[in-house]
Amino acid sequence: MAIDRVRHPNIISRLGHGTAIDLAGTTFHYIVLEYLSGGDMAALSRNHALPIEKVLFYLEQVCSGLAHAHACGVIHRDIKPQNLLLTADRQVVKIADFGVARLEATEGAITRVRDECLFGAGAQSAGADRFVGPRRDCRGPRTPDPCG
Repeated sequence: MAIDRVRHPNIISRLGHGTAIDLAGTTFHYIVLEYLSGGDMAALSRNHALPIEKVLFYLEQVCSGLAHAHACGVIHRDIKPQNLLLTADRQVVKIADFGVARLEATEGAITRVRDECLFGAGAQSAGADRFVGPRRDCRGPRTPDPCG
């Protein structure tokens, strides 16, 4: 599970998982995530524009969470206001819904393979050049590794 590869204050936490059987006898899998009662960014900004200071406050947190996920080899691929959840006091935003995330080290390209120098030996990445995130350079592995 992609969310298990990242632990960060701005990424929703998985608390547990399991398998159960419903009343019809069908087996299903489930995950338990932390509850965030502050709603999502779509609801928060639906009726009025947020002040630029608040937007930057939240954006910094989202970028911090995404940078950590990317450093851990997890590409979210579905960042949108509905997947940015808020704590009850609306002071912390957390990235949720890693359902379509890609694990960079284990999954191949969808549309094209990029230069090894940019993504490491044998690595692949997908997407049009216009929309891909910042590329890694050729200076070698980052230290320290934030993912353990």
